[in-house]
Amino acid sequence: MREALHGLITAGFVERQGKKLVVVDPHLVPANEVDYGAFEARASVQEVFATRKLLEVEGARLAARHRTAEDLVAMREILGRMDPADPVQYHGLRVEFHAQMMAASGNGILNQVYQASRELLFKRPAFWRVFGTATDESGRPAPVGGGPRSHELLFQAIEAGDPDEAARLCAEHLDRLQRVLVDRVQHSARLAAEQGAPSTH
Repeated sequence: MREALHGLITAGFVERQGKKLVVVDPHLVPANEVDYGAFEARASVQEVFATRKLLEVEGARLAARHRTAEDLVAMREILGRMDPADPVQYHGLRVEFHAQMMAASGNGILNQVYQASRELLFKRPAFWRVFGTATDESGRPAPVGGGPRSHELLFQAIEAGDPDEAARLCAEHLDRLQRVLVDRVQHSARLAAEQGAPSTH
């Protein structure tokens, strides 16, 4: 992910402003560089989610078997604070929810690997910020990946002690999130092309 974001910056598609990443005016980016940046971002999303699925689908399955009453209380409390109208807060709580699910797996090694990877899996791939935020019919921010409802269904399967359903819902949730982010990358590249990014030919 670090290399992908560096590629976007090098290509001129995104620039750093302090600690922020800001999308450059598409008119200032050569068309071939827009294509390159979109390709790199798309490939990185796919790699991140392939890794997340390897860890989290099994984590969800194990959590349904081994979760404690304290784990369920912690996950429910996180769900209760999720507010899609606040994208920054919502993203932070998504991270907390998935981390708590992995802690509930009862597998200390799996949880340790996951927690050690959180910087790479969640903080680096901020594509929903780099490539814009979708909105619903009322103009409010629309969360990626199905929003709180998707997490609620996953929680219910874990609470019910249904390993296969928890694994299935986790895989569906991650697949949905991946599709949304890839679509957003591709939409950003198409928009840049339609707005007439200069050609290098």
